[in-house]
Amino acid sequence: MLMRDVSSYRDFLKTYHGRTLCPDVFDEFWADVCEENKPEAREVRKASVNCSRLTCEEFTYLASDDVSLKAHILRPRGVASLPTVILYTDCGREVRGWLHLARFASLGFAVVAPEIRSLPQAVRTSFEKAWKGEVSAGNLMAYYFNTNALDRAEDSVVECARRASLFQLISDAYATAHATQLLPFVDKGRLMTWGEGLGGALALDTAALLGSQCAGVMAQNPFFADSGVGVPGGFCSARKTPENVRIADAMGLLDTASFAERITCPTLMACSLEDRSSLPEGTFAAYNRIPAEQKRMAVYPRHAHERINDFENLQIDFLLTYSGGRL
Repeated sequence: MLMRDVSSYRDFLKTYHGRTLCPDVFDEFWADVCEENKPEAREVRKASVNCSRLTCEEFTYLASDDVSLKAHILRPRGVASLPTVILYTDCGREVRGWLHLARFASLGFAVVAPEIRSLPQAVRTSFEKAWKGEVSAGNLMAYYFNTNALDRAEDSVVECARRASLFQLISDAYATAHATQLLPFVDKGRLMTWGEGLGGALALDTAALLGSQCAGVMAQNPFFADSGVGVPGGFCSARKTPENVRIADAMGLLDTASFAERITCPTLMACSLEDRSSLPEGTFAAYNRIPAEQKRMAVYPRHAHERINDFENLQIDFLLTYSGGRL
């Protein structure tokens, strides 16, 4: 992309709010879901890692459908109350290793890193392809939303949304946040979320659902924002048939940009202009809808769907500023 093209593209993105609309039933829908997802930690046990300065643990809790979920915990040893980051994993990636998680402890934070539940093979394959840049944003949404199942005309908007793989992942993410708040070392007033790709979407979604209970959110190239526009089949096209409206509303219930409209905490985001799995238009649609006064977008013209060291460096100041960590 020529520098002149990058400049005009960025000007367009700065004002783009997306075309996928948030349905009127959004708040009621997710209030019901949150009420269903309030698990307690079933078990916290020591992990097979020994370090005199850190505590490494694993804990399990139940999702709304009674599936057992698991997360890794790493925290500075001997501190009673800690600012805490929930690190949501990107698609096709396992939870980062203990050494990687330890960087949060060096700033005085605990970190909780949930594993993603087992999903259908087609969805897992799309995860792996997304990291390689081999699947488009529209096709990725089709996998997560199970769009082949949207033909059941008897389903309501709510029933359509609840049958999506993405719905269960968002529900799991909120369940993780609720279970995390109950851990004795967590300072509930200093809880933050962070993720890339799928994890970025879940971090933003959870921050929206937590409301004032979230001290800050960090997200890089989040998936599923303004997502209905790119899905095969043109569900958000100009043809306003009852079927299209029903499907578009169902997708709007799960769209990251819809959640973004409810985020009031400090926000740090990153957008890679060469990302084809998480389109820049979607990332900016979400960012531009966030009403929080304290928000920042870092733009990387030459990066695709990949980790960015510069953005991770920006997170240090963000963490220390908004959650009271320490060097």
